[in-house]
Amino acid sequence: MNRCIKLFFILLFGLGGINVQAQSGNRSELEKRKKELQREIKLTTQLIQETRKNKTASLSQLKGLTKKLNDRVRLINTIQSEIDLLSTTINVNDRKIGELESDLSRLKKSYAKILRQAYMNKNQQSALMLVFSAKDFHQAYKRLYYLRSYSNYRAEQAKLIKLSQAELSDRVVKLKTDLSSKRVLLGSEEQEKVLLNKEKKDKEVVLSELKKKEKGLKKDLEKKERASKKLDKEIQKVIERAIEKERERAAAKAFAPKLKRKENLFLQNRKFPAHPN
Repeated sequence: MNRCIKLFFILLFGLGGINVQAQSGNRSELEKRKKELQREIKLTTQLIQETRKNKTASLSQLKGLTKKLNDRVRLINTIQSEIDLLSTTINVNDRKIGELESDLSRLKKSYAKILRQAYMNKNQQSALMLVFSAKDFHQAYKRLYYLRSYSNYRAEQAKLIKLSQAELSDRVVKLKTDLSSKRVLLGSEEQEKVLLNKEKKDKEVVLSELKKKEKGLKKDLEKKERASKKLDKEIQKVIERAIEKERERAAAKAFAPKLKRKENLFLQNRKFPAHPN
């Protein structure tokens, strides 16, 4: 019986110590896992901040590219309008030049016809003979005045037509030069527009990837934070269990002297039969 009671105390205190050690080891492992999780949470948070920063920068760049592209489109439309206007002006001036050439040709033909008629009159005499063949001085003067006036008028008209034609030709040359420059500029702007469009699409792809990355990192962070909270609860439970066990151990330790006294009294009052030889 004495040996049984002693064995009881050994088991009581021994198992309590083993349980405390086991709980201590469990808590240490949980604390280690929590520390590792906190490190991962910190790293994930830094990655989210960096990704958000890159996303903001990419978004700003995309807005800038979009504005540049819109400005480029407006510029291209303006240049195209100028090209259309120049082309129309050149066509109008070309028609005017053609009309002036036709007028000049008609003047030449008309003047030649009058001269031919003058030569054909009076048996194809010259214009001078036409004047001299007049009946009187008054008729001769009128014929001479008419011939001179008509000749001067036609010559002046022809001169004006040639001047207008030359001015229009110079203007058309200048307009065509401007048109050529505008077309070169338009080609350059169109090429720049293509490059800007490509750059914009690339930025949109980068921005989309950054958004996906940020979303994935946030989910990962939320998952780790939930795991950290769960570990906190487990650690708290381990601590509470350890405290409860320690209380039980302290209570058992305090009760041990009383139990010992009772054991001694019990052994003193009880008479055991003699051990057979």
